[in-house]
Amino acid sequence: MPAAAPSRRVRSLSFWGLVVAFATSAPAQGFLQWSGDLQNLSFADLDADEVQQLSADLVADIVRALGINASDVLDLDGRLGRVSLLSPSADVFAHDIARAAATTTTTTTTASTTTSTLAMLGDSAVETSAVLSPLRGMTYSALPCTSRECGDHGLPSQNLEQDGYAAQWKETGRDDLGLIAGLGANAVRLYHSLGSGSIHHQGAFLDRATALGLKVMPGFNTDLAFQSGNCPGFDCFDTWRTATLEGFKHGFRRGDDWHPAVVLLVLFNEPDHFENLPSCMPKGAWCRVKAVLSALDGVLAAEREAGVAPGRVKLAVTWSFAIRTSLDGEVEGPAIFGFQDMQVAIMEPHLAGYTPRTEIRAFQDAFYSRWAHGLNTQAPWSFVRDVVARDYGRFSPLPWFLGEYGANSLEASVIQQDLESMQSLASQAKDFLGVVFHEYQTAYEKGGTERNFGVFGLGEEVLGYTEEVCDTEAPSCTTWPVRCLSTDLSWLQLAQADRAPAVATAWQGSVNADHPSMCGNFAARATFTTSSTKTTTTMSNDRADAGDDRSALNASELKTSLPQDALLNGTTATLAFDMNDTEDDNSRSESTSTTSAPPQGSRMLLASSSSGTRLACKFRDGDGLSQTDIARKLGSEEFGAQLVEHIIFVLGNSSPAVQGSLGLNNAKVVEVSLGGGDGSRGGSVEDVPWWVWLIIGIGLALLFSGKFIAKCLARTFRKRRKQQPVYDDDHDYHWECDDNGGEDLDKNMPAEGGITTNNDEPAEVIIEIAAQAEVYCDFRQIVDVAGESHDGVAKSALAGIQVDDIVFEI
Repeated sequence: MPAAAPSRRVRSLSFWGLVVAFATSAPAQGFLQWSGDLQNLSFADLDADEVQQLSADLVADIVRALGINASDVLDLDGRLGRVSLLSPSADVFAHDIARAAATTTTTTTTASTTTSTLAMLGDSAVETSAVLSPLRGMTYSALPCTSRECGDHGLPSQNLEQDGYAAQWKETGRDDLGLIAGLGANAVRLYHSLGSGSIHHQGAFLDRATALGLKVMPGFNTDLAFQSGNCPGFDCFDTWRTATLEGFKHGFRRGDDWHPAVVLLVLFNEPDHFENLPSCMPKGAWCRVKAVLSALDGVLAAEREAGVAPGRVKLAVTWSFAIRTSLDGEVEGPAIFGFQDMQVAIMEPHLAGYTPRTEIRAFQDAFYSRWAHGLNTQAPWSFVRDVVARDYGRFSPLPWFLGEYGANSLEASVIQQDLESMQSLASQAKDFLGVVFHEYQTAYEKGGTERNFGVFGLGEEVLGYTEEVCDTEAPSCTTWPVRCLSTDLSWLQLAQADRAPAVATAWQGSVNADHPSMCGNFAARATFTTSSTKTTTTMSNDRADAGDDRSALNASELKTSLPQDALLNGTTATLAFDMNDTEDDNSRSESTSTTSAPPQGSRMLLASSSSGTRLACKFRDGDGLSQTDIARKLGSEEFGAQLVEHIIFVLGNSSPAVQGSLGLNNAKVVEVSLGGGDGSRGGSVEDVPWWVWLIIGIGLALLFSGKFIAKCLARTFRKRRKQQPVYDDDHDYHWECDDNGGEDLDKNMPAEGGITTNNDEPAEVIIEIAAQAEVYCDFRQIVDVAGESHDGVAKSALAGIQVDDIVFEI
């Protein structure tokens, strides 16, 4: 059968197909992608935590080199503020190009539920507390340790509010709280205030804070959730209720209220990690959400039982900045997953498998009147602002704050600018409270990159001793030396070490270099007193002074083992070092070749290039970066040296992954489109610009409105009929009209008795004949016809063809 001429609809659809084809063949928005190989950093010997740490930390070097924000850098999986670490044989351009780093979508249903809930609660809807905003807090976890895990003796009690630690925070002691206030802070955050089982009173700490104008943000001991019997099935109601009641006995209660210094309780610190616990089965968000809901319920129950009014005390959880998905699956992104968790689960706690003991209306009212969303981050403020602040409207009017701003590897000038920007936003925005800077003192007991966060380090001089401190987690009651403070953070790069001055400048405070507690101020130390120099029940003071793990570190221990010079060769920055070297930096031997072996005595051997690690990241086209800029700056000797130095600092000088002199080489930049990972610029239908879809939409609207008018006119001349596909004995396609009344109107068809096509006709012929049949019968989907076929060729020709592909023509 001869093919019919293409109809107007076929020609029309062909036109729109050309429009789409043109749009998808246009240059698609994509990424500039950079990669480089780290010689002698064995990817196979890096554990998962080290890969994750480097993935986040190395972004700082790229940001500094290119002068961009951390949010401009994505790893190959599309995560913001990350760099991909891969095996040296990995093809970085074979990865799927992510269209967005973190989706942050919510459904209309969720949004409307939240709105209606706030409206339902009326006057109990939260209002930002003037007492908390603008928040300028400092985290305080200043353990008296100078080595990892405090040496062989283990960690002391981490409840720093107990009277036993008064020699650290009291005015007649080291005066930590006074120094915090002097920096310009107005709040202090702690982590083990409640639930640690301390036998000491804690009221004196709260009184001292009140005298200085500092608000206190006590934290519950998150570790309780890991301990057997405390939170069965992640139900922490009883444990958190008991911890709150014990807190009331030890100073957190004043009359029928919370102590006036207390303004916010942190129920958990980063509970999103609960889903990785073996007890979280099946693995999922329900574990973290149930723990938080039950802990909140326990605190409310304790207040009722003790007759303590909630007053202005707010409640919070500080989520990590890891990218996770919310309980309802509607939000994905750093920290905001937890915000969504709470606002969904508070209305439907059964989603987390929890039934509140508190009456549900009172439970919800407490949340909306007292809750504040919190997050911890090491990222620059510009990144956090882009990810959270600019899209926070869905969680408003509940306030939010930064529970930890670590500013890891950021220069002092950036820290100052960030803090000033946060202060400005907190002063203007109704829902942003402010920031808690992390942290007051270097965490020597944690080691590694955890040493990067303090504003003060510890010196060698012992100012006095604590009382005996202990709790259920550190049952051995022991005194500890209280050491002088120093702003000399020699293990940080020079521009990063001035953390205390940066904070003080931003908060209009000061660093009191003449304070008696600062190292070297012997003359000013006459007023320092301590109530205890006695021998403890577990360890004598002689041993503490004799150089054990609680005594002062020598200078070389406080300094990073990084060499002062990076050896450069072209675009390769290489670092050679003695892995067993414990001498001062100035005595470290130097190498003059990028391929020289490590000095004698090193346990490391120079590995082949096959033991390397491939780094890769990408930048959007719209970031104002050119391939030339990236190639020049990330291929420079300075960048290579900085990168290598940073890696050694993170991994330490005994890491099995470091197998010789590290060097960055084979750096290259390519342009990768969203439509293809091979550097081509070809797009896909998903990449069609919005204006093309607008034109198509208008055109289709005109097309179908014309079709509707044509149908209306056709009804005035003939009765609408149904087309019924019939599959005949010869395996041909056959169209006839069915008038549902027995009257044969097939005579209206171009061929008497209907139209029949052979199954070996070309697909376009079959489609066109079907279209002609539609002129005389009701409009049907041609896939119905294909569904009747048992012939593979004909069925494949028609299968999947929808109604919009069929011509309707009067």
